[in-house]
Amino acid sequence: MVVGIVISAVFVGAGVSAFFYPLLGVLFLMACIPYDLPFEIGLTVYLNQMVLSAVLIGVGLNRLRGGNVTRLFSRFWIIAIAAFSLAVFISAVNAEQFNTVIKQWLRWMEIILTAWLVFSVVVTRREMKMIAAVIIGAAVIASIIGIVQTIAGPEAGFNTGKYIFTVDRGATMRAYSTFGHPNQFAGYLILAIPIAFIQFVEMKKIGQRMAVGFLAVIMLTALIFTFSRGGWLAMTLIGGILIYLNIPKKMKMIIALVITVVVTVVVLYQGPLEKTRQAVMHRVASFTQPEKEDSFGFRGVCIKTAVKMIRQHPWVGFGAGGYEHNIRKYFDEKYYAWEAINKHIHSWYLQIWIEIGLLGLVAFLVLCFSMLFRMGRSFFNNPPDYERQLLSGVIGAVLAFLIHNFFDVLSMYARGIHFGVLVGLGIAIVAYMESNQPRPEPLPS
Repeated sequence: MVVGIVISAVFVGAGVSAFFYPLLGVLFLMACIPYDLPFEIGLTVYLNQMVLSAVLIGVGLNRLRGGNVTRLFSRFWIIAIAAFSLAVFISAVNAEQFNTVIKQWLRWMEIILTAWLVFSVVVTRREMKMIAAVIIGAAVIASIIGIVQTIAGPEAGFNTGKYIFTVDRGATMRAYSTFGHPNQFAGYLILAIPIAFIQFVEMKKIGQRMAVGFLAVIMLTALIFTFSRGGWLAMTLIGGILIYLNIPKKMKMIIALVITVVVTVVVLYQGPLEKTRQAVMHRVASFTQPEKEDSFGFRGVCIKTAVKMIRQHPWVGFGAGGYEHNIRKYFDEKYYAWEAINKHIHSWYLQIWIEIGLLGLVAFLVLCFSMLFRMGRSFFNNPPDYERQLLSGVIGAVLAFLIHNFFDVLSMYARGIHFGVLVGLGIAIVAYMESNQPRPEPLPS
């Protein structure tokens, strides 16, 4: 009864606020992302799904009332989304249950609808800054929770997953914050950290710049404490990309990155974090000795298993959402890491190929490429003002997410919605810059 009242209140509140103040609804959704709690009401409903539905209804009604239904996608994108959706439904020919196909398609639609939502609402520079501020603020709060978890260590009573979320033979706790898994937490942070670096570079006042820099240190420290090598690798590569994309302000970006890394290292060298620092060093060293690392071997097992499954249904897959049911046919449930592989194959792209086949994977990659191409083209065709620099942060965050997904499936939980926020923000920035480009002078008659 109490749960039902709370759910109803949140749903109505989010919808009403989105109807009268669309941006407020989007900001509320973003603030809820780290707290994707499940509610049992006959079926499992997650907080972010509930809030997203309410905000979509509120904003949709607001736009209909004003006679302003924003079109997000070009004709090419509509065709690409339709092709991907068609591949999802074609995969149903091999699905054990059709409802899993519908459920998985809806999960994909969450990303697309979130992108439309953000694009529909964000139309001014002020709104872009507010979105960036909430992205950073929510990530900082989640980061502080994760840092406390690591500092408290495996012996802390409030830490869950003590036997799974540890490194260095159980001596150090991996930060997982409110996400249930360190890799998912890392996937959240890499979508926020590039935005923080861009805000650092763009701040005019030294006090504001130092404040944002301090927040970036908190987030980067939390990312290190996740001990997610996929997250570390993605963030390292994106650091280089951000420097390249910010060539007019290259030195500021280099200084921002160097100062943040140095301060983070200083934090790690504090006495209470000695075990954590040693674990970080061991984890970094593991990149040079992959044969000695169990997780590298486990990823190899995942790839071999994926190849076996793909060979069975290479073109249309086993059916969207059908991975959990079919993995039992190809993998021994007695394997020590069964709990790690029974949910996903630890690669988003292999997961897509297994579930909806090569047709679906190609359609998905076309969507990703077209999105990045549109953002990149707009970035290089515009002067280095605030919108262009913020767009570089969005591009960096999206690329970091896509890179990290080579080693994990981060669309689980609320990462898909968070990814949709960044995609929508990027497209909104592109539309803003295109609408504010100076028109060419008419030729003299």
